[in-house]
Amino acid sequence: MKVSKNQLRQIIKEERAKLEEGANYALDRALMDMSYKLEDEINATVSQATGDKQWWENPEVVDAVMMMLDELKQTFGSFASNRG
Repeated sequence: MKVSKNQLRQIIKEERAKLEEGANYALDRALMDMSYKLEDEINATVSQATGDKQWWENPEVVDAVMMMLDELKQTFGSFASNRG
């Protein structure tokens, strides 16, 4: 079977798209898993530190956790801005 240059390019393009889609799926899955682990870790740590298993009902504690998450977001944002 002969394959023209254009057909070969199309096949390569399609296969590359499949690979990239698989890589994105793997990354999405890993980030989702990490999100669940982070949520569990925050809950356990804050519950232990405050002695309150329902810490999310305390606005001051929720504000402190949100501030920490904002700082974490800024840290990761600085990684992105330092690229290239």
